[in-house]
Amino acid sequence: MTSAAVSRPWDFNETTQWERDSFMAIVNALAGIMVSELTTAEAWYELLLSRPADARPMEGLAEWKLADGGWIQVFQDKERAGSSSVTLLVSGLDDQLAELKAKGISIETYHDIRLREDRHGN
Repeated sequence: MTSAAVSRPWDFNETTQWERDSFMAIVNALAGIMVSELTTAEAWYELLLSRPADARPMEGLAEWKLADGGWIQVFQDKERAGSSSVTLLVSGLDDQLAELKAKGISIETYHDIRLREDRHGN
């Protein structure tokens, strides 16, 4: 029995120029974090990020712009609170961990990955 090669849209060796040009060019991303109570969550993220929210575009939403693009959006959504997952990339991890510890934010270490839940279980 022989197996046939399967063409996948992300395999550029197997796609046409038109198919490659039709891919969505994503230039930014937003991390949506659902919380049960925005006022408390906003204070925690202000502490984490060392600054107040950059925008509050509508009721129940606070946003922080990230240095190289992207945004953290904290939404009040009691039904979905605790179901968010966000990965934050930082430089100088040991320095960042020391700064968080000084702020009273504890970090759990798991196989060189540092995990932290906010008060809403995210």
